[in-house]
Amino acid sequence: MVFPFHTQRTPVSGNRGIVSSAHHLSTKAGIEMFAKGGNAFDAAAAVSLALSVVEPHHSGIGGGCFSLIHDAKTKKLHAFDARGVAPAEARKDMFVKNGAPLLDDMLFGHRAVAVPALVENVFGMLERFGALDFATVAEPAIRYAEEGFIVYPFLETVFSEAETNAKLRLFPETRTTYLKKNGEIYKTGELFRQEAQGNTLRKISKSGKDVFYKGELAQAIAQEMSSGKGILSPKDLETCRVKPMTPLYGAYRNYEVYGMPPPSSGGGHVIQMLNLLEGHDIRGMGRYSAEFIHLLTEYMKIAFADRSEVMDDPAFWNVPVEALVSKEYADKRRKEVEPRRAKNYQAASELKAARHKGGTTHFSVADGEGNVVSITQTVRDWFGSGVVVPGTGILLNNIMADFSPMAGVATSQGLVYGESNAVEGGKTPLSSMSPTIVLKDGSPYMATGAAGGPRIITATLQSIVNVLDFGMNVRDAIWAARTHSMGVGLEIERGALLPEVVNDLKERGHEIVEVPANDYFTCWAHAVTLGERLYGGAESRIGGMAMGYSEENGTRSYSGEGCIDFEI
Repeated sequence: MVFPFHTQRTPVSGNRGIVSSAHHLSTKAGIEMFAKGGNAFDAAAAVSLALSVVEPHHSGIGGGCFSLIHDAKTKKLHAFDARGVAPAEARKDMFVKNGAPLLDDMLFGHRAVAVPALVENVFGMLERFGALDFATVAEPAIRYAEEGFIVYPFLETVFSEAETNAKLRLFPETRTTYLKKNGEIYKTGELFRQEAQGNTLRKISKSGKDVFYKGELAQAIAQEMSSGKGILSPKDLETCRVKPMTPLYGAYRNYEVYGMPPPSSGGGHVIQMLNLLEGHDIRGMGRYSAEFIHLLTEYMKIAFADRSEVMDDPAFWNVPVEALVSKEYADKRRKEVEPRRAKNYQAASELKAARHKGGTTHFSVADGEGNVVSITQTVRDWFGSGVVVPGTGILLNNIMADFSPMAGVATSQGLVYGESNAVEGGKTPLSSMSPTIVLKDGSPYMATGAAGGPRIITATLQSIVNVLDFGMNVRDAIWAARTHSMGVGLEIERGALLPEVVNDLKERGHEIVEVPANDYFTCWAHAVTLGERLYGGAESRIGGMAMGYSEENGTRSYSGEGCIDFEI
């Protein structure tokens, strides 16, 4: 952990490609694509599929993602919503009985499943922008699934956590997939194989995405849904499409910031908070001063107050996102903050919408041509719905849990909404996922994002200001201690702030909550920066690795955090 009194470290670098992801094997998968002549999009596809294998609790081909990319050929940015929509049969009251919310139905089992769109996203990215085919980018993931990988400490923690362990025992296929034959969990240092998922990826490699959405695999998913009284239908799978969207734009100091539009809440609120901070000389305050932390916290509170009212799927609600990210709105709300007193905030009346422990992972990739990919993907909670489709190794998401069962009821992530974000067929639930790309003088400068429920938004924001305002290199920007607030209390990582700073914040009225820096409910960010060389910074709290690939004078070389020995 790089706290304010720690020395800086040099980030890994390369001239041909850079990858930062949550596991060394997924990072390696991306680097392999560069060595095979692929670009950032090919590398990102390989990372996406590899994470589905080595982080089965966080994401998978039974889930979805948000993608933000910069295409060097056209110098354009693109956003793609592959989050996954509610099945067509979904209705507003489907998780309510006798006036009470059916929270377990949203979290566990077949009714919790939204349309899985990750496979569609991988194919779409390769078809639009890639140089390699699906079979090539899937090779590492297939290898990790069939040959297995070594269980790492955090995965053992996930396996053993009480609620997750119980979820893994809900259905016979899930027990067979993730537990030993005697019912025990896999432990650190043991080999964990997922042969069925490897076979599924081989089928997709051979037959294309139609086998997943229309063919043999689609039939298997539909049969499992029917057996568990789920509402995901063959028609839902057949009509699955990735939604191209226009990225949100914000100007911050001398930079251009692009984020995901709604139904991602992250892009809008990251830009909103940057607008608020722009009115201050935060570099002069100091990254870990009470003055800066106070302002940062108050602006986080304002953003989450607005989030609860106005964010939703724009296909169903008129989301006032242009007003939200405007400089004028920031100027107005900035005046509400008092320098010596912590306050509570409500959403501004003019922003009312006209009709708002997560299993998530993020990765950032760039190449020497200026192609950049920032993707956050998820099955929502650890191991999603807990449903594995028999014979396929496909773990299905519980993305329906991100809808509001009814107005005023908190989700499992502690978020409360009004009438916005209600369940509707074909609708994308609100998300905190915040893939972000920053440009400088029109060229890509930084790609960042995070995993970890609502903390994604505040972690992504802090990675940006750490680089742009406080001059940190990308590695230190990710490792640096973070704070977080959704409106009540101020979370700080234990040991992050000097005692006198903590006391000052308490005097201003902040309710301090200290959390361990390596706690599994904290947030994990991954970022890369571009310039004369490519640099990567990976999360250190739980795990993760950045790695660079270079080709110079006919020689290939690799730059990685830690020691990784492999040949390509």
